[in-house]
Amino acid sequence: MEDEIVTSFMDGKYTNTIREVIMELLSMNISMKKVNDVINIVLKTLAGKDMDRLSTKAAHSRLLVEAKYIADVQVGKAMLENADPSSLLGNTLHGDGISKYHRHYQDFQITTPAGETYSIGLLEMGKAYAGGLSMLLSYVLRKLP
Repeated sequence: MEDEIVTSFMDGKYTNTIREVIMELLSMNISMKKVNDVINIVLKTLAGKDMDRLSTKAAHSRLLVEAKYIADVQVGKAMLENADPSSLLGNTLHGDGISKYHRHYQDFQITTPAGETYSIGLLEMGKAYAGGLSMLLSYVLRKLP
């Protein structure tokens, strides 16, 4: 009979599988407070198993930062992968701004020549003006690894 307990912590760290599951759940806007509940419900209901060690909210927070870094690396690689300065085709930058309750937010995306779209940042702006937009874009691009 298979093990009734899923190992989530080994050699002083959470296993890559549980790290990936937590990153995916957080990216789907499952709150840090409820991630363990979701994992437990799914494991117990679908597989009849329990997890040996639950992760902490602090670990969730660190994994969220790690997930952001991994996503930034993915964006950087995608931008460079099909880069050809001699070609007329290249990455397309586009964005969208929104204001709510007198607060301004700006989102930037890149679409590669292969047609893949990646988000590279959503940040609050002090004011929605061209100079601020340029500084914000520069900031977002400098933060890419």
